[in-house]
Amino acid sequence: MNRFCELILLCLFFLFGITVISCGNDDGAGNDNNLITEKTNTSGETDTEKNKTENSITYNWENPTKTLLPVIEKLKNNETLKIVGEMTSEDVAILNNALITLDEDEVLMNLDMSEVTGLQRIGGTKNGNQINADYTFFGCKALKSIVLPPSVTAVGICAFAYCTALNSFSGKNIITIGQSAFFNCTGLVDFQVPSKTTCIGDSAFQRCSELKTVHIGAKLFGKNNIGNMAFDGCNKLEIINYGRTAAEWEEMIEDFSNIPSIRSGVVVKCTDGDYKM
Repeated sequence: MNRFCELILLCLFFLFGITVISCGNDDGAGNDNNLITEKTNTSGETDTEKNKTENSITYNWENPTKTLLPVIEKLKNNETLKIVGEMTSEDVAILNNALITLDEDEVLMNLDMSEVTGLQRIGGTKNGNQINADYTFFGCKALKSIVLPPSVTAVGICAFAYCTALNSFSGKNIITIGQSAFFNCTGLVDFQVPSKTTCIGDSAFQRCSELKTVHIGAKLFGKNNIGNMAFDGCNKLEIINYGRTAAEWEEMIEDFSNIPSIRSGVVVKCTDGDYKM
């Protein structure tokens, strides 16, 4: 299934959905397809090559020294691409356009953005049932793990949808996880919701078919702060570890009665005992 068909399929899910829980601002910006240009040092060796270790390549986005695509093409299986410097939402689109050229059957890569500055959110936009998946990692099937920068506080619409190899996610300052943010991320098995997260949007983890365990901290509470269909299709989900009481969990999900989201039999381990769905 190509990227266009996947986006159409996701639109169909929204067409038959219900009222959306909005997590944060989903405004986007324009696109820029210019990639970074090459600049070598006096020895003839690029700074990117000089910063390359056995398992990692450091790429300076703020002071680019080499076009991005050739760097991506040189990545080996399980290698880490570490981005440093200042980035914008438009730059996320540029980065993903390069990453989706990788053949996921040959190369699965790790992305470390922990030292990136300026970037505040990753996510697409939605106008009615029309989805724009720019400024996301939508369909990046070679992405195995990602570390987001401290400046990012929102993972928005379709941010990592169809990243089917993704099995590790870190974003310590994420406050909101938006609609379909991890839709069809079939590589997720154990997911730690960031401790500062206060809202999980509709269909956020829908069709994460291998997901077995989810950890949710104490800052996520209150009526409807987990969206409809958030865990729909997570047929292997067994345990949710929750940092509050069973009564607070029940209050948060009380409107789920008409819209099955968390499958029957899942055990929610709360601070005062277990709650069985």
